[in-house]
Amino acid sequence: MPPLTTIGFDADDTLWENETNYHAAKRRFAALLSPAQPEERALAVLDEIEVRNVEVYGYGIKSYSLSMLEAAARLATGPLEPALLDSLLAIARDMLRTPVELIDGVVDVLQQLTPRYRLILLTKGDLFEQQSKIRRSGIADRFAFIRVLHAKTPEVYREVLHDAGAPAEQFVMVGNSLRSDVLPALAIGARAIFVPHPLTWSHEHVQPETMPGSGWIEIASIAKLPAAIQALEDE
Repeated sequence: MPPLTTIGFDADDTLWENETNYHAAKRRFAALLSPAQPEERALAVLDEIEVRNVEVYGYGIKSYSLSMLEAAARLATGPLEPALLDSLLAIARDMLRTPVELIDGVVDVLQQLTPRYRLILLTKGDLFEQQSKIRRSGIADRFAFIRVLHAKTPEVYREVLHDAGAPAEQFVMVGNSLRSDVLPALAIGARAIFVPHPLTWSHEHVQPETMPGSGWIEIASIAKLPAAIQALEDE
């Protein structure tokens, strides 16, 4: 294959922590509903509603907030009290204010790759929320092209790479989701590097046996990315 010239990075749980924020919020949600429901049921109902609502509201904290309210209405034994509503909305506000925490090794890796490759940032989610995190991350200037996407599909990747002037055969996508970062990139003839995060949302999981046998590499941490890119180029 042609040499790689462009590296695409996912943001949430690839460059900075995100799912840890959601896990903490879900524990707070379950605690608020504990007088009415056990934690296991509260979390299961919230997850089911959250996955379904992605198709309606998209991704992000605002979508999650609406899912919390819907789940609370289903789980509560009576009308939702104003105090409970205030507490649920406070969870969402705190999530939006959480500082951006870069994953260990990210800054060093970007510094290593910038002289040789063109770096682009492709993140999925709410535009306002993602732009805020990108701005607060302190690493936005490392990327030649940044796009916040409503979804990550082969069609979206084709459109984005066209806009970025990056041929698919010279592009590699780096991310923590097999469903959103790896499979769509492979589908358009690009390559991919999977960097799993221990708390990746279940909605992004893919059965390993369904994955293609080539074109992608799994690495244990972002710190191993430069070596993985070299391995892909040597194939």
